[in-house]
Amino acid sequence: MHTHSFSSSARELCRRALELQSEFGLSLNPDQIDRLESYLDLLFKWKTRVNLISEPSPERLLRLHFLESFWLAEHFLGDRSVLTDLGSGAGFPGLAAKIYRPRLCVALVEKNAKKVLFLEEVTRRLKLKRVSIVPHSWKQYEGWQTGGIASIRALKVSPDLLEHLAANRQEVLLLHTSELSLIWAKWSVINQLNVPGSRQRVATHFRFAGG
Repeated sequence: MHTHSFSSSARELCRRALELQSEFGLSLNPDQIDRLESYLDLLFKWKTRVNLISEPSPERLLRLHFLESFWLAEHFLGDRSVLTDLGSGAGFPGLAAKIYRPRLCVALVEKNAKKVLFLEEVTRRLKLKRVSIVPHSWKQYEGWQTGGIASIRALKVSPDLLEHLAANRQEVLLLHTSELSLIWAKWSVINQLNVPGSRQRVATHFRFAGG
């Protein structure tokens, strides 16, 4: 699998996902696999036009984007969670989490216009409901719901961002690879897990502690 290029078919990668799911503690159902295949198919088609992702191999794409997002949804989100995915990019983890938990309410905040078009097409093709796509930065987003969760994966975390999330009563789900900086001093850790198959990647769920 590592020697394949992005010409590898979506169906082949779905078969590989079924082989890898136990490593992530997952059990994907036929509907989730069908949607995964459609998502992958669109990702491969769009990649020639838009720089959506930079993963060099299909195996890494599957692990780092899709299976990691499904795992995140399994361990950190409930069916009724309200998730705001900041800097959603090609839809990770927010849109992939929606595939895993169909009842999830998701807002995808992404300011890149081409990526917004991709997110809109994936949402239509997969017939996903309760998904809103926000073509702005987080500073302009006004749809916060108290007690919601903001996911941060590729976006740079700043004191301003954390103050904004605290003011809007959001919990934070962070995917990171290093020790936490002092800007998290006012936030308490609710849950923290190492991402399966990785020595460095960590997922941490925070709640603002005040002060």
